[in-house]
Amino acid sequence: MGTGNLHRYRSRVLDLNDVVMIMALARDGSLMKASEALGLPRSTLKRRLEQLEHKMGVRLIERSHRYLRLTAAGRVLIEQGAPLVDAARHVEQAVQSSSVGRMRVATTMDIGMELIEPLFRLVSDELDDLGFELVYTDRKIHPVRDDFDLVITLEPPTDGGLYYRPMQRFSWRCVATQRYLSEHGVPERAADLREHVCIASKIRGGISPFVWPLRAGGGQRLSPRFISTSIFASQQFVLADRGIALLPDLPSRHRVELVPVLQPEVGAESAILIVMGQRLSDSERGLKVRTMLENALQLMARFSGEQPNLGDFPSEPGAR
Repeated sequence: MGTGNLHRYRSRVLDLNDVVMIMALARDGSLMKASEALGLPRSTLKRRLEQLEHKMGVRLIERSHRYLRLTAAGRVLIEQGAPLVDAARHVEQAVQSSSVGRMRVATTMDIGMELIEPLFRLVSDELDDLGFELVYTDRKIHPVRDDFDLVITLEPPTDGGLYYRPMQRFSWRCVATQRYLSEHGVPERAADLREHVCIASKIRGGISPFVWPLRAGGGQRLSPRFISTSIFASQQFVLADRGIALLPDLPSRHRVELVPVLQPEVGAESAILIVMGQRLSDSERGLKVRTMLENALQLMARFSGEQPNLGDFPSEPGAR
């Protein structure tokens, strides 16, 4: 391949850093927060976004004074590009021998930093010599197969040889904005949802987008207008006054803007789980990791207002 052809080939290849940029914009919801997360000046981030949209010939992000949201093309870019970013990171991690000694943790895109932050706090205080690596991914991760110390997930493992326990309990609740309810009315019973625009999430370990659970048992069948594989995206649809969604009542900076709907009738209890491949040994490294886990779970329990009764990780696989 000649130099000229090589240059044209490179110009057509998607830069995975651009995919990471769009993922950050979708996750954080603003140029300012995304620029902080990526360590880039806001002007640089804005220019890179404009260059990428010009290069691809489509708009990827719709912007207003308050919010950002993905266009259909932007969602396709993330859905198709995120696995490539994930794979590239795994290649980099395999090559970098210096990362071998770090504690590796995998979690899904929908578990926010508000819940992971205690782990980072403990790393800085207690585990400086061990190191910490956090990988966000949409793939189903097996801690043994994929070489992770811990997996933080909404989905209970099906492998009976894995250990898991709750890290944070939460409820799935129907929510909408006050403006949407003022314009379209407040549903008085679950069946009334069929007359409203419903926004559903389709994620691992989540609620079926087509049958929302009733607290008395059974479920309400629906035909959602919008379905997303991201809780964040579903929340953005709600904040745009587009309809009613079933979302987890996890900490969020937008929580005060959401109005509970049908709270006594529709919803379900769930939990964020910590999964690991085997009982941690009594080695120096194992003791440090186990101490971190127990302290983190205590913090989570206090943060959620629960009375912790945590003990130690179970000695038998599959125990909660």
